[in-house]
Amino acid sequence: KKFLKILSIGRLVYQKDHLTILRALNLIKGKKKFKFCLIGKGNQKENLKIFIRQNDLENNVKLLGYKKNVYPYYKKADLFILSSIYEGFGNVLVEALQHKCPVITSNCKSGPMEIIENGKYGYYFNVGDYYELSNKIIKFIKNPKDLRKKTIQFKKIIKRFSLKENSNNYEKLFRQI
Repeated sequence: KKFLKILSIGRLVYQKDHLTILRALNLIKGKKKFKFCLIGKGNQKENLKIFIRQNDLENNVKLLGYKKNVYPYYKKADLFILSSIYEGFGNVLVEALQHKCPVITSNCKSGPMEIIENGKYGYYFNVGDYYELSNKIIKFIKNPKDLRKKTIQFKKIIKRFSLKENSNNYEKLFRQI
């Protein structure tokens, strides 16, 4: 394989903290060839472009803007990263795992840690800690089987995130009230 394909999807806003991913990638750029695709639009786009330009990452990073259908990108990616400072739930993590794409997420408040069950189904790093994130990316590069195994294990519990499963649970809850 020529290069590692890394993906992140989310609005380009402060909350999503994509700068942490770029900083981590800047630390590993001399160690491993990679392509990072960031899908989304928002008010941080210019700041991200400036960082990319200042750190000579133009050949490695593509800002793809908003995409209506992101599923083909999950299928092509080797690794998905979520870097949020806080999240509601983190649907993109479930989607990545559904597409058998290994994930690394920040341990932000709400959803992500519940989805990966505190590391059972993916790696995590402290919010904003791009050194730790770069180490997790390198860990994946050195031994991709470990994280891929975690991703495959997610299949056992994926049903709990389905609409049908959650609708049934809400229905049961309302009947008890």
